[in-house]
Amino acid sequence: MKFFTSYKRIQFVSVILFTLYLSSCTYKDGLFPQKDKEGKFEISIPDFMSSTNRLSEESNFQYQNRYRTIYMVIVDEKKSDSNHSFSSFTEENIQIFENSVDSLLTDSIFNLEINGLNAKQYKADALITGEGFYYSLTFIESETDFYQIAKWTNHKRKKDYESLFDEMALTFRILN
Repeated sequence: MKFFTSYKRIQFVSVILFTLYLSSCTYKDGLFPQKDKEGKFEISIPDFMSSTNRLSEESNFQYQNRYRTIYMVIVDEKKSDSNHSFSSFTEENIQIFENSVDSLLTDSIFNLEINGLNAKQYKADALITGEGFYYSLTFIESETDFYQIAKWTNHKRKKDYESLFDEMALTFRILN
């Protein structure tokens, strides 16, 4: 009987320790500012996303949470290295996106202003190898650069993250 009582104590302590471990893994609510490596811009992202370098060779600002299937990359292009207008930059990148998916289910685009900068928001539901994804692409024009903020998730998570994607984009600001 003594063994059984000791075993129950160990089980009880194990459950308590496991519960404490899980509670320590919780994330803070809200968005938290992150600067790019060059100090050119800042954008706020959720605490549950972590930095990575595996999403895009063209981006030095990439965040993800693979367990929640949420991803973000920011790509910038110097205006001086480009013959694009803001409209042609946006149109070309949307075309590249549309050519990269198997099937475009829905899409929309609208103009907006983000912290005094000209911007466009493109949202799309698409299929890639039979799996549904939700994409939110934000294009921003600064005095010297064009920026593309690509955010995406599994289509099943669209309702969870659609407004978060909008909030994140609206926090983008130029530092210099």
